[in-house]
Amino acid sequence: MYEGDGLDKTGNEELDYEILRWFNNRMIELVDLFIDIGDDSGWDEDYLLNCFPRNFVEDNFELCKHIILDIKDILESEIIYTNIRPLYKYVLFHIITGEIEFINETEENSFEETFSPMNVELVKEIYKAKNYEYNSKLAEEVIEDEEHPIHFIRFLQSEDIFYDVVFDELALDVDICDGIIMSCIEKLKNKEWQPHDISGILELASRPVKEEYYKVVKESKDLNLPDEQFIVQEIDSVIKLLCNRTREIQELSENQISNYIEYMLKRLLILNRDIQIEREELLGFSSVEIGKADMILFRNNNRGYDNIAVIESKMYNAHFNEIKQLLGYMNIHVKLGITITINKNRGLADVIEAMSNYIEREKENLHILQVDKEREYMLHTTIKNLQDNSVINCYHFVLQLNGEEFERYAKEVRNG
Repeated sequence: MYEGDGLDKTGNEELDYEILRWFNNRMIELVDLFIDIGDDSGWDEDYLLNCFPRNFVEDNFELCKHIILDIKDILESEIIYTNIRPLYKYVLFHIITGEIEFINETEENSFEETFSPMNVELVKEIYKAKNYEYNSKLAEEVIEDEEHPIHFIRFLQSEDIFYDVVFDELALDVDICDGIIMSCIEKLKNKEWQPHDISGILELASRPVKEEYYKVVKESKDLNLPDEQFIVQEIDSVIKLLCNRTREIQELSENQISNYIEYMLKRLLILNRDIQIEREELLGFSSVEIGKADMILFRNNNRGYDNIAVIESKMYNAHFNEIKQLLGYMNIHVKLGITITINKNRGLADVIEAMSNYIEREKENLHILQVDKEREYMLHTTIKNLQDNSVINCYHFVLQLNGEEFERYAKEVRNG
């Protein structure tokens, strides 16, 4: 099942699941209608252009029907997909809206009248969840009650729900994708950090823009980014990927999440930068003995041993112990510090505000020279290393696993 950008909830988890199942069945009917017409017409290029960008059809003609069948499989699945590939969302959106337009133009009845209404048993459950007594005959004064479940039910059955809710965040036409990618190309040319994973929207881009992007990436030779920018970029990508699997990651402990992060970074760092990563390494100081850093990044090759970065992750705590602990691991050889605050219960804005307030309060004690908000989920500080008066950059990420807000990260890529 596909949840889209979110349907309103009744507060009853089992009922919400049944409503989503019913809603996906309605989308399946529209997709089946598109497939039936395609089977009759022979799936020619003009027909596929109703739901695919032209360049994708020209380059991947044989794949197009398989993608539509993949989308149908997602809708039929018992698993709830909170996010799907941008190309899949683009195709589904254009199938749904195209079929609604077709029905409204060719059928005597409107879209709402063409399909069977929600079954009575499900309607009764919605009434019960909203603490209303079911009545099949409603007086006008009852309908004027804004909280009455009939409004929720009618909206679920309307065509407006697709435009206003399910695909409300859709910003995936070719021109928009081209603009995002052109911005990325400029960053690549300037050797700047590119914080977005644009692999999904590349499928939707025009051919000239896509070809220019691949050309610039190839010429950049792994972006030519300094170690610091490369590491921060990859941590940023890991944070986004973990947030796409919030429900699964939420169940893990602090230690298990750190293991997950190490696993996701290990091969990437070795292959691209000859940087190794180790967990729970002895480093710096704790209150009674040598401390253990969550992760350290280093090179150890024929040119010798070289400390690169320290990563410290902790569950959200009011004292942000991960920041103070990180500073205890700094020495003249460490070039970069990263903290990851794992938050399962609070709003993201609240955590960032609390972190910012903590840093401001402790600025002098922590020898912090400057603090900036780099991202909605990340602060950047520069600290003075008292051993040699050098300046070290530290990046403080929030891994936001609060179920109410986890879609925020998945939407970031779509919105550029």
